[in-house]
Amino acid sequence: MLTFNDNGKKIGKTPQCNLCVTGRAFRKISNGMVNLYTEDTLIPPDIILELKHQRFPITNLQNHEERIVLSKNNKGLDYHLPPPVQNRDMAALDSLTKFNGFLDEWITNEYRNRLDNNEIINMLTKLSDIIERETEEFYKMDPDPFDDRHPGRSNPTCTLGHLMKALFKNDNFMNKLVNSYLLGGHHNLELQTAACRLLLDVLPGLEVGIVFVETEGIIRPLLAWAEKAEEPLRSYATGLLAGAMEVQDVAVDYKDENHHLVLVLLKRLHELKSQMEKENQEKMKQIERPFGQFSGKSRGSASPGRSGLVPTSSSEQFSARVNSVQISPNKSTDNGVEGDSSLPSPTKRNIGSNSPRSQQIYDLDTEISGSSWTNQQPYVIGTYSMSPLTLSMKQRLILQYLTPLAEYQELLSTAFEKNSLDLIFYYVDLKKNTDGRLALEALKYLATLLCHKKFSVEFLQTNGVQKLLDVYRPSIAATGVSLCLYYLSYFEDAMERVCLFPEHILSKIVNYILWLLECSHNSSRSHAAMFLGQAFTFRVILDLFDKKDGLRRLVNVISTLEIMNENDEQVHNTLNDDQIYTMRQMVRHTTFAMKRYFEAHLSLKADEIRRSHLRNDGGSPVQETPAYKPIKVSGEVVQDNIELMMDLMPVRLHWDPELLFHKLGGVVLLTKLLALIPSWSNYTGKSETVKNTLDIFTVCTVTPKTQLALLQSITVPENLVYPAISIFINLADGETLAEPEVQKSALNVLINCVCGPIERYGAGVGRYMSVGNRKKINSKMGEDILSKMWNGIRINNGIMVLLKLLSIKTPITDADSIRALACKALLGLSRSETVRQIISKLPLFTNGQIQYLMKEPVLQDKQQELSSFCRYASDLMERVSGKLASANFDASLDEIRRPRQFNAMSSSSSHAISSSSAPSLPLTSASSQSTTPCTPGPIRFTRQSQGSPTNTPKNTYSKSRFLRERDSVFSCSPAMRSKNFTLKLQGSDHDMTLDKIVTEYLRKQHALCRNPVSTCPSMSLFK
Repeated sequence: MLTFNDNGKKIGKTPQCNLCVTGRAFRKISNGMVNLYTEDTLIPPDIILELKHQRFPITNLQNHEERIVLSKNNKGLDYHLPPPVQNRDMAALDSLTKFNGFLDEWITNEYRNRLDNNEIINMLTKLSDIIERETEEFYKMDPDPFDDRHPGRSNPTCTLGHLMKALFKNDNFMNKLVNSYLLGGHHNLELQTAACRLLLDVLPGLEVGIVFVETEGIIRPLLAWAEKAEEPLRSYATGLLAGAMEVQDVAVDYKDENHHLVLVLLKRLHELKSQMEKENQEKMKQIERPFGQFSGKSRGSASPGRSGLVPTSSSEQFSARVNSVQISPNKSTDNGVEGDSSLPSPTKRNIGSNSPRSQQIYDLDTEISGSSWTNQQPYVIGTYSMSPLTLSMKQRLILQYLTPLAEYQELLSTAFEKNSLDLIFYYVDLKKNTDGRLALEALKYLATLLCHKKFSVEFLQTNGVQKLLDVYRPSIAATGVSLCLYYLSYFEDAMERVCLFPEHILSKIVNYILWLLECSHNSSRSHAAMFLGQAFTFRVILDLFDKKDGLRRLVNVISTLEIMNENDEQVHNTLNDDQIYTMRQMVRHTTFAMKRYFEAHLSLKADEIRRSHLRNDGGSPVQETPAYKPIKVSGEVVQDNIELMMDLMPVRLHWDPELLFHKLGGVVLLTKLLALIPSWSNYTGKSETVKNTLDIFTVCTVTPKTQLALLQSITVPENLVYPAISIFINLADGETLAEPEVQKSALNVLINCVCGPIERYGAGVGRYMSVGNRKKINSKMGEDILSKMWNGIRINNGIMVLLKLLSIKTPITDADSIRALACKALLGLSRSETVRQIISKLPLFTNGQIQYLMKEPVLQDKQQELSSFCRYASDLMERVSGKLASANFDASLDEIRRPRQFNAMSSSSSHAISSSSAPSLPLTSASSQSTTPCTPGPIRFTRQSQGSPTNTPKNTYSKSRFLRERDSVFSCSPAMRSKNFTLKLQGSDHDMTLDKIVTEYLRKQHALCRNPVSTCPSMSLFK
C-alpha cells in the first residue's frame, strides 16, 4: 500500500515502470481509502487498470476533488498531492465582486431612471455569464444530480450559491426581471431573451411555486415562445416551462396546451438528434487526441470508444513489459465490483499474454481509460453552456420539460407514437452521445416513463436493461441508471421478466447495483438499496447478491456514515442539517433492504425444513418457488416461518446469512443504531427505521446465537455501557419512542427470546429428535439458553414492562395487539420458576385483575386480538397459580366432540376386555402405562413387552392400544405441542357446563367474523 500527504512529499512507489501518469482520486470511501482514476496517460490500459484497482491509504485528503499526481523517477512512480492552488479561490472572489458591482450599478441607475433597453440587456447578459461560469465550476465539484436543494445549501462553500443569495436578496431586481423585463418587454425579443436566460440560470435556487403560481400570466407567453419563437428564446422558454411543470397544479391547469406542446417538442427532439449525429461524425474526422500513438490508434479516429485498437510493433513490444508486472489477484476486484463498464475506452486488444489472469482482467473490467481528462470530463461530469446554446443543451431543456409530464397517463400514448424510447437509447449510449448530462436527463425521462407498466414491458422487450448496463461508470449518467432500476423493480411482472435474463446479464445488474451502493452519489446509494429491497424476494437476485459478498456492502453503507460516530463531536460539528437528513434516509432505505434480505432467506430455509420433515413423514412435498418468481414475505408468512424455524430448526444447524451477519458485526452495529435513532429529532422516518431494524432482529433471533448476542453489553451514545437486551425492553415499553408498531416489533423480538422450545432437534435437517445422550445434551442446551434469556430480561426490568403493557389502553387501535403480545411474552417467561414466584404475588393475579382484562377488548372491533389475549392469559394463570382456568376460551365443536368420541371408544374397549376370558393383569398394566407421562425417545407403536401375556383377543386389544398410543406419541413431540396439535383434556374441570361451551363457541365465531354487525350480546341458554 502507498501513503501520501498534501505537502508534495513522496511517500510510496508502484511496481517497476519507467512511465508517468497523472491520476485523480475520484471518490473518497469510508475507511480512509480512495479509488484511483486516471486523467492523462502515457501507458497502456492494463497498467491503468492495475492502478485503478489499487486502494491507497491517505491522510489529510478532505474531499474527492483533490488531485493525486503520479510522476516518473528512476525507480518507479511517485505519488503525491500538489501544493494548494489559490487561483480558483481568487477567481471565485473576483466573480462575486463583479456580480455585486453589477447589481449595485443597476440599483443606482434604476433609482435615477437612466437605464435604457440596451443597457439592461447588456447588464443581464453579464450577470448570466458570471452565473453560467460558476455553474460549470459547480458541476466540476460533482454534486449529486438528484439533490434539488439550493446550491448554497448543498455546498455552502460554492460561489454559485453566494451569487444566487446576493441576487435573491434584491427583491426589486427580481420583480423587475419577471414582471417588467420578461413579461413587459413591449415585444422586445432581445430583452425577453436576456431575461429568460438569467431566470433560467438561477432556477435551481428559486422557489418555483412562487415564480410560476403567484406570477399571473407567465405561463401562456412561455408556451407560445416554446412552440414558435426563434432560438435561443425558444429553448430558454422550454427550460422555464420545465420548472413550472414541476408544480402539479400548473401541469393540470394547462393539460391541453401541454399535450399539444409535447407532440411539437418530441418532433423537434428527433430533428435535433439527427443534427447531433451529423456533427459528431464531422468531429470524429477532426479531433486529434494527445498521446494517441500509445493507444495504437490513428489520429483520425481519436474519439474514445469509437474504434478498435490497431496493434503496432512498438505497442506489442511494450506489452511484453506490461505482462511482466505482477498484479495481485485481489486488486482487480478490490473495489468490490467486477465487470465495471466505465469511461469511454478503446476496444480491448490482445496484449501478447495468454495468462488466465491477464484475460480475466479484460473480461472483468472495461473501464480502461485511454484518453485525457479533457476528453473524459463530458462523460463523467458533463457540460453547461447557455450562450452559445449548444445542440446538447437544447435537447436537455426539452427533456427536462418532458420528464414531469411523463407520469401522466394521458401523455403515454404520445411517447409511444413519437418513439421516445429510440431517442432515450441514443442519448444513453455514450459512444454516440458525448454529453453525460444529456444522458442523465434522458434517464430521468426514462425513469418517469417506467412508472407505467405498459412502457416497462416495452422497455424490457427492446433490451433496455442491457443498454442501461452499458452506461459508463463512474459518470454522472450512472446516477440516473440507479433511478431507472429502482422504478423498474416496483413491478413484479417486470422483475420476473428481468429474472429470466441470462445469468451473465443478471450478474451485470448485481455488479452495477453493488458499485452504486459503494461508489456513487448518496442518491444512487439510496436508489440501489431500495432496488435491493424489492429484488431480494427473487431468489436468482438473492443468490447472486450473496455470491458477490453483497451483505458486507450493505452493512458498510451504515457503518461508514458519519452520524454513526455519535461521540465524535468534531465530525458532527462539520455536518449540516441537510447532510444529516440525507444520511438518515440512507439508513432508512438500507435497513429496509436488510429486512427483506433476511425475510427472503428465512422463507427459503423454512421451506427447506418443511420439505425435509414432510419427506420423512411421507407427506406431499412443498412446491418450491421458481427462482424467477417472488418469494412471499407478508407479515403472516414471515411469522409462520419464524415459528417453524424455532420449533424445527436443529440446534446445531448453521444458518449462513446469520453467521455472516455476526462476522460482519451487523448485530452490534444495528443494536447501536437502535440506541441512537430515538435521539433523531425532527426526522419523519424515525419510527420506520426503528421498525425495520427490529424486524431484522425478529428474524435473526430464531437462532440461539443471536439471542445470546443480545445479552452482551454494548457502548451506546455518551459512552454508556448497557446490555443490548435492555434497548429492546425500553423500545417495547414505549418511553423512548411512543410508536405502537415499534412496540409490537420489539415485543416480537422478546417473544422469540423467551418462548423458544426447551427441547430442540438434533444436528441435521430431516432428523426428528436425537436419542440417548445427544438428546439430553440438546435439551440441556435449550434449557441453558432459555435460562440465560429469562434471567437477562428479568434483571433488566423486563417483567415490570410486560406487566405494564397488559393494562395498556392507548393508542386505542393497537392496545389489544400490544396486550396479546405482552401476555405471550409473559407466558414464555413464566416457565422460569423465579419469574413465576415473582408474578404470582402481584395484584394482577392475586386480585383477579387479569380476569377483568379478559372480559372485553379496548376497541370492540378487536375481538380476534382479545381471543388471542384470553388464550395466553388463561395459560398464564394456569401456569402461575397451578390451577386450571375457569373457562376454555378456545372451545369449538371439534374440541367438544373429540373427548366424547374418545370416551365412547374407551367405554366400548373396556367393555370388550372385561367380557373376555383374559386375566385382568395385562389390562391393569396397560392402563397404568397409558396414564404415565411418556419419555421422549424413538417412536414405537406398541407397548407390549415380549414377556407380556397375550391371551386377550387380538383384534379388540390392539384397537384400544393403538388409539391410546397415538395420543401419547403426539403429546411427546415438542413440535406438536407448540402447534397445539392435541387437545389438553380437562377431565377434572367440574365447572365446565354446556352453557359455557356454547357461549364461548358462539363468541369465538363472532370474533372471527370480518364484518360483525354489533358486539356479541350477553346470552344464556336458560332464557
